[in-house]
Amino acid sequence: MVYHSRYIWPFTSKVDVTLTWDEQYGELELYIYQPDNTFIGHYTDLYDSSEKDGTIDVDIKSASGYLPIGDWKLNVYGREVSGSSVSYSII
Repeated sequence: MVYHSRYIWPFTSKVDVTLTWDEQYGELELYIYQPDNTFIGHYTDLYDSSEKDGTIDVDIKSASGYLPIGDWKLNVYGREVSGSSVSYSII
């Protein structure tokens, strides 16, 4: 698992997290946690579409106004990977 973080600023009510990779080289998964380690969700390639396309696009919204301020954890896990690694981007 590879660990990333994204800082969420005050008064943020929505954040978009997009993980992309070349799906022919494997399957990736995304785990998201709030700054206090509250688990938000586990996402796979089929989360945002009905077919595997090498993209996981997650919109995180607050039901109560604003998202918690701080470093959110974005953990990328290689579920099935051809070779020793898969190149990806997370925005």
